[in-house]
Amino acid sequence: MSELEEAHQQYLHDYNTEINHAKREGEAIGEARGKAKSILLTLTKRFIVIPQPLEEIILGIADLERLEKLADYAFDCKSIEEFDAALK
Repeated sequence: MSELEEAHQQYLHDYNTEINHAKREGEAIGEARGKAKSILLTLTKRFIVIPQPLEEIILGIADLERLEKLADYAFDCKSIEEFDAALK
């Protein structure tokens, strides 16, 4: 195999690796965004009004494990203030 062909094969490998990484990253971001929106829906159904700063904080969380815990807490908290305090 010529050096040019080897370089091309290496380029294709690197390119595909980057594409796959970006795809997984995008899926994780989408999953986190969906979970955050689910939390907001739960809170809205329970407490009607969600303060804008709180909404922005929730939408900014990318840690799926933390979002899972917050999703459970959204069902159990007694007030939106209690939920807000749990974020801190």
